[in-house]
Amino acid sequence: MCSPGVKLYRQIMKKYLPNEDWKAVAHIYGMMAAYTMVDTLKHAGKNPTRAGLLKAATHLNEVNPFLLPGLPIVTTPANYLPLGKTFLVRYQRGFWNVLGKPLKTS
Repeated sequence: MCSPGVKLYRQIMKKYLPNEDWKAVAHIYGMMAAYTMVDTLKHAGKNPTRAGLLKAATHLNEVNPFLLPGLPIVTTPANYLPLGKTFLVRYQRGFWNVLGKPLKTS
């Protein structure tokens, strides 16, 4: 069973990159990073400046559809690291299986 984010990712891959390997981790990572960058640009305003972009990037609080539920993207002026939690996972029978609840990483 796939998470909603994986389903969305696979739809995008099928439409725009049908000949690429959807299992390549770099692709879903790229979509996750691009989603956050687009959100940052939207929050920087209609005519973004360097200062406006930095302010937007250091005040993120979003749910990224390409991350598992429970892993928000959060930044502050004092903490630029966007992921403060992660899941332990186990690869079994061709699937990554989440183990328990998200753990604090920073």
